[in-house]
Amino acid sequence: MDVDFVVNSSISEGFAAILLEAWSAKKIIFARNNSGNSAVIRDGISGLLYDTPEQFIQQLDHALSDKEYRNHLEQSSFEYLLSQGLIENEKRELLRILCESYHCLLANPRGI
Repeated sequence: MDVDFVVNSSISEGFAAILLEAWSAKKIIFARNNSGNSAVIRDGISGLLYDTPEQFIQQLDHALSDKEYRNHLEQSSFEYLLSQGLIENEKRELLRILCESYHCLLANPRGI
């Protein structure tokens, strides 16, 4: 992932796969504070949640101007990913969906 950080500005969101990608690449996530993002992002640990454009700008400025803070966020977000087992959870859920779809197709070969 050849970026410095990731911005998730969706007004509403389920669990976005880009969060896993960003955490695994040790990238800082700036995310709008919505129910989907706040359910998985721990503000100041695994990313930064913002409510307003002004708050986003303040957080971005702080991260860009303070290398130690930026390094802390990058490392803590990666550690959060590992500690929560998020990749394994997503793998299991994807496998469950694929198996369920496969069984539906076997039961009804003309379509679901």
